[in-house]
Amino acid sequence: MKSIDYLNWSLLVFHELDSTYESSKQLDILLESFSSSFVDNITDFKRVYSSNKALIGVVLNSDENLEELVKFVRKTNPKIPIIVLTEKDSSTIPLQVLNSINLVMNIFEDSIPFLTGQLEIEFEKYIKSIKPIFFGELMDYTQKFKYPWHTPGHAGGLMFMTNPIGKMMLDFYGENTLRADLSISVPELGSLLDDEGHVKDA
Repeated sequence: MKSIDYLNWSLLVFHELDSTYESSKQLDILLESFSSSFVDNITDFKRVYSSNKALIGVVLNSDENLEELVKFVRKTNPKIPIIVLTEKDSSTIPLQVLNSINLVMNIFEDSIPFLTGQLEIEFEKYIKSIKPIFFGELMDYTQKFKYPWHTPGHAGGLMFMTNPIGKMMLDFYGENTLRADLSISVPELGSLLDDEGHVKDA
């Protein structure tokens, strides 16, 4: 499972109201598989971006405000993917902007599945780059949906589901907390006692 699937983070999309109907329709099709927040002015863009730290990327469909928007994003996050959508040649985009973004896409020049794949790759690279080493591996391990046959004995939270009080605790702490409550007998994560694997890397 991809990180962008189980994290359930969203895209922030700046989309100018004066875009053509065809461009707006194509953009909707391109982003239909992603959770997205759309804004159409700089004030709202800055407000949403500043208040939402669960973003997997920024998509800019703008001709006039690119430099200001890119500069604002890069001031606080040098890694988050910035994708510029355009119907023009990329040579019309200022060099300073090109040097600060990840992709330039013409949504009419290629197939939607191909463009979607490009976006997914950029978002996955970003999530991987910000995950702490051990925590990231622990997150990925819990998404392999393996039954834990080791200590602790709550079986990934399964035993908490057998009585009302346990279910209350499970609902309060969340399933991931207990699925990630593992012992050192999980070789994929390394060993704290032997100082090896991802434990050592961290």
